[in-house]
Amino acid sequence: MGLECANMKRLVPFFPLVFAGAVLQSAWATLPERWPVHWNARGNIDGWASKDPVQVAFPLLIGLVVVVIFELIASSLGAAFSAKMSPEAASRLATAHQRIVRTVSTGIAAFLSFVTLALPFGWGIQSILVAAGILVVGLIGVMVVSIKTTLGGLKTQGELPAGYTASGLYSDPNDPRLMVPKLSGLGLTVNLGHPMGKPLLGGIVLLTVVIALVAVSLTQK
Repeated sequence: MGLECANMKRLVPFFPLVFAGAVLQSAWATLPERWPVHWNARGNIDGWASKDPVQVAFPLLIGLVVVVIFELIASSLGAAFSAKMSPEAASRLATAHQRIVRTVSTGIAAFLSFVTLALPFGWGIQSILVAAGILVVGLIGVMVVSIKTTLGGLKTQGELPAGYTASGLYSDPNDPRLMVPKLSGLGLTVNLGHPMGKPLLGGIVLLTVVIALVAVSLTQK
């Protein structure tokens, strides 16, 4: 039963893609010969797709690649946590992160499936933007709640390694390292207890905002 449940969790992100593909196949004869697929910053159409199987299914192909990559990431998380805490705590934290990765994967697959249907059926760019907004807000909410709940429980039980907080951040003024390994073992995070930790984090956030603003300004030219 446990193995069947684990396999089902791996398959869930594929369901939206299969559903969208089935809808497209059943409605193929009713699809128009072409439809808009891109709008500029002013909302004017500047890109079209034709009734070609590859063009129609392209978002689903992207979704398939994303789901496979995310599943590989989720499957690798179990071993990543094992060296940093007790086996029980590592298992709980790995499960929480796997849940988040698969939830994100499912959300992206659902969004791309929606886009695949919205474009030829003429639901409009507004519906796609609304779906994107719902996706971002929903995924952020799931990630924050899941991680804080799991890490909060481990912190209460004294299972978190020294320096790591219930928010998943790292802060230890006695640790001379500016960058430390993440709890997941995948990548590094900033030591907020280091004198340069908070300025570095602020700089990263500021740089991200500047890049986003520049990208938006370029699309409006």
